[in-house]
Amino acid sequence: MIKALTDSLRLPFRSTFAAMLPGISSKETWEREYANGAWSRLSSDDDAGRYAILLGHMVRREASSVLDVGCGPGRLLDFLARGPLTAYTGLDISEEAVRAAQKGQKFADATFLASTAEAYTPDRKFDLIIFNEVMFYLQDPRALLTRYHGYLNDGGQLLVSMMDCPYARFLWRRIGRSFETTEATKVTKGYVSWSIRALRPKAG
Repeated sequence: MIKALTDSLRLPFRSTFAAMLPGISSKETWEREYANGAWSRLSSDDDAGRYAILLGHMVRREASSVLDVGCGPGRLLDFLARGPLTAYTGLDISEEAVRAAQKGQKFADATFLASTAEAYTPDRKFDLIIFNEVMFYLQDPRALLTRYHGYLNDGGQLLVSMMDCPYARFLWRRIGRSFETTEATKVTKGYVSWSIRALRPKAG
């Protein structure tokens, strides 16, 4: 149990020091971790609760096109494909993760791209853009959310999921300077909780 808890908390605690130790979240680190199976837990049911919340947002808004930032091996798509999805784009820094996603998916209109969120420029607009446990690794989350908001269709929605920890609370406060929360859900499994929020830019 202790090892499982430690593993589940590893992501945010590691990211807390990313600014001081840039190599700790480097592309090479991600490639190595996906290659050696360190993220195989993403195929378990541990994240099913929050994935179901994300799917619920999609179904209620009848969102048919989705950009999944930080898609990993494509596990979230397994859930989103149960909704009104017609077009999906998954973005991840790791080429290993993208290869795994391309190999494992059967959804007809799914595109997976290897890129950082900062370098990627969408070539279309989306009904829903999801930042799935990726905020910890972005250079400037607030600025990036502002840029990506411009790639939403009219009535589209930004969704952010973050595992609860002190660093996540810091990020929520920082994001809150430019965005307001329109919906918020908390999902708890065992000793770990996640906050999932729908965001929109503050007026003015």
